Amino acid sequence: MYKFILFLLLLSSLHADLILTNDTNKYDDFKIGYFYDVNSSLSIEDINQTTFTQEIPNQFSLGYRDGTAWFKLKIQNRSNTKDFVLHFNEPFWSSLDLYEHKNGVWRVDKNALNIPMHQRSLKDNNPAYELKLNKNTTTTIYLKGITTAGHIGEFTLFTHDEFFRPNRFTKSTIYMFFIVILFTLIILNI
Repeated sequence: MYKFILFLLLLSSLHADLILTNDTNKYDDFKIGYFYDVNSSLSIEDINQTTFTQEIPNQFSLGYRDGTAWFKLKIQNRSNTKDFVLHFNEPFWSSLDLYEHKNGVWRVDKNALNIPMHQRSLKDNNPAYELKLNKNTTTTIYLKGITTAGHIGEFTLFTHDEFFRPNRFTKSTIYMFFIVILFTLIILNI
């Protein structure tokens, strides 16, 4: 009996769904599907037909790998908001392309180090993507990432208003705080 219950729990956990509600403006604790393409040979059509058997947390560290990382995120929008931003906190990926199937074609939003800042859809140091998610719909997005460093990072989904809020606390804010402290210590020591 307990094996059956365990099987049902594992089966239900293989669906990396993120459910959006009106209760929060920032989603930073969810699961995402992961597929490692060793030879970097798969296209988006191949990946769309692939079963993602590995599920990882949105904040991950998977070691140093040469191939391509594919991420799959299924989002259910039960909120009244339709404008969101998917943000990735690691700027050192060579490419991190978002694929979204709309009107029978794959829409690609390219981002990361290989894309100059003026060509990005959102002008941010880190990869960030605008998502239009209609109310009471489910959308599946894929991300294709290539890096020469480790497969590490964190995905966070913000509402559009939260992402563009002027006093939002970011990693750059922490760095500026440390710089002020270090500068003050240097001045005091002189």
